[in-house]
Amino acid sequence: MAIPLLERYLKAAHVPYRLTSHPVAFTAMEIAQRAHVPGDAFAKTVIVRADGQLVMLVMPATRGVDFAKLPQALNCQRLELAREYEFGALFADCDVGAEPPLGQLFGLPVYLDAELMHYPRISFNAGTLREVMELDCEDFLRLTTPCILQQGFMPSRFQRHEHPRQGPLPH
Repeated sequence: MAIPLLERYLKAAHVPYRLTSHPVAFTAMEIAQRAHVPGDAFAKTVIVRADGQLVMLVMPATRGVDFAKLPQALNCQRLELAREYEFGALFADCDVGAEPPLGQLFGLPVYLDAELMHYPRISFNAGTLREVMELDCEDFLRLTTPCILQQGFMPSRFQRHEHPRQGPLPH
């Protein structure tokens, strides 16, 4: 079951969504593969500190953060990956690593990789490592009102269907 906060929020906003279960998975690409979603249409969430402030980055599972270019896009001097202990309390109802990309629910600004908008529907973790939520990209944009970035992200160093420790994932 998706976290109650997320479901209440979407229902109150009258946003239709689809919730599907899958076997436990940990990486965004592995989740996308197990949920039968293209990696380019699966939104992964990364929490960083930009000049000391926690912010949420949302990008396709096939992409990663370009730490050389993103500081300029965010207009910050110092950018670093946040550690789970720094933001875990904000996501108390979520499994670690399954934070949904709706930053406003957790008091975080959202910065979105423009590449994610190429799909009419996007999928993302529903707060658990066993469930994926899918909704229209337009609804996602309306709900999150993200800052859309054209730079600061790059193709992941892992192939489209490759696990960082286990290698290629089965199709």
